[in-house]
Amino acid sequence: MAWNTKQEVLIEIKEDKKQEVFDIEMPNHHNFFANNIIAHNCHMVNWADCMENSTSDYGKIIKHFQTINPNVVIIGVTGTPFRGTESIIGPWWKKKLDPVIGMEFLLQNEYIMPTKFGFGHDDVKYDLDEFKAKSEEGTEDFTRSQLEAMREKMDESTTAKIMREVIEITKDRNAVMITCASVKHCEEAAKELPEGSYVIISTNLGTKQRREALKRVSNGEVKFLLQIGCLTTGYSEPLIDTSVILRRIGSLTLLIQLLGRGMRLLKDHHIEKGIKKDHHLCLDYSGTMESMQEMFDNPMLEDAVYEKSKDEKDVIECPKCGTGNSSSARRCRGVNDIGDRCDFFWQSKECPHCGVENDTTARDCRSCLKTLIDPNKALTNKHYTDSDYKRVLNLNVFPAKNGGLCVFIDLASQNIDGTQETAKLFFNPWSSSGAKKIFKYNFIDKFVDKANRRKLLALPDAQAFMSHIDFIKEPEFITHRINSKGKSIVNGVKFYETNKETG
Repeated sequence: MAWNTKQEVLIEIKEDKKQEVFDIEMPNHHNFFANNIIAHNCHMVNWADCMENSTSDYGKIIKHFQTINPNVVIIGVTGTPFRGTESIIGPWWKKKLDPVIGMEFLLQNEYIMPTKFGFGHDDVKYDLDEFKAKSEEGTEDFTRSQLEAMREKMDESTTAKIMREVIEITKDRNAVMITCASVKHCEEAAKELPEGSYVIISTNLGTKQRREALKRVSNGEVKFLLQIGCLTTGYSEPLIDTSVILRRIGSLTLLIQLLGRGMRLLKDHHIEKGIKKDHHLCLDYSGTMESMQEMFDNPMLEDAVYEKSKDEKDVIECPKCGTGNSSSARRCRGVNDIGDRCDFFWQSKECPHCGVENDTTARDCRSCLKTLIDPNKALTNKHYTDSDYKRVLNLNVFPAKNGGLCVFIDLASQNIDGTQETAKLFFNPWSSSGAKKIFKYNFIDKFVDKANRRKLLALPDAQAFMSHIDFIKEPEFITHRINSKGKSIVNGVKFYETNKETG
């Protein structure tokens, strides 16, 4: 079985078959593919096409074997089990088989190289904040016209500074892959490289020219490989140990596939020559990692942004497992010894079907796999209707015994047993940086004007906070529910003067 080891290996199976796929051996029997089909890079399969009138190559092949054997088992293998922000588990890919072979397993068992991240300083990076990671349903990257608009924002002096830094950082490394916005951008970047030390790969090259250029990389004749985005899949060069990102990337799938080029292990003939490779280095001068981390829940992105935050001393500690995270983290990036990710969230939304916490960007529940956000509707963040809001009678804040704060919000409604419904929130922002972030997200950002938020967050203890409670705004309506752990959840908030919804 061909494994894709870029980020996370996922085996999926169509229908609720009882056959144990992990017991299947891979003999050269002629009838194996009459009973089982293995789809490599199965995130590329257009499952809707496979269910209806098949027009794609994948669809035609699958339909052919289903005609031969209606009970054929379809097995998908991928390192990127999603399309855009949507999991591929759903109407067609029905089940995810355990064990999932994740990044931690692959690293611990030395199937791939670990990735370290580096970022340009303020004067050695591009300002591309207007180009946001795309929330597309498919896997497409920025369009050619968007990339051209992006290149216009990249002045040559900044490109020159970046490339001089890249040369210095990689002077003792092997092959370096540099991803640019256009052929012209590749040429501008190459001006700083030593003559004869690079090749430029683009769709403008013919097959023979491309093969010859890539052979020079494999032979060690050239060190720098500049490309636009045409070497993300189907290209294996273990000598690549550095990835340089000079333009924003709009697809998480593309990003993971791209970084996979540098995570491959050296071959025996490389080692015999004395070549060394102990990690893959990713240098991001485009802000891609931070941009994507805002939109996607992915451990690799959390690791990347944490590395930058660590240098800037902007780190918070997970109160559950103690792992360091960036201050912008929504979920802890910590992983245990068997590869399971820590399930502590600073920001989350609860699945209405099973009650499990999920990342705020998740479209499907990580537990029951049911839809959290309708992918066919615009993401307006309005998850509550007027009927979900409850009138507030009063809001009270008082010190807690543990040195924190209690926030009780009495509502004009009753519990099932006829008692007063009260939202009861507890915070101790002075206990840890992580607790402070939860307090900011779940209380300060909802109940305090922007002009006063920083001042309240800077107060040293509950006593000092109580002397400033006039800054807290009492809302007219809130949404309130009790989660599976018995805790009050307040998300939507509306105020008297504007009737504005904040949740």
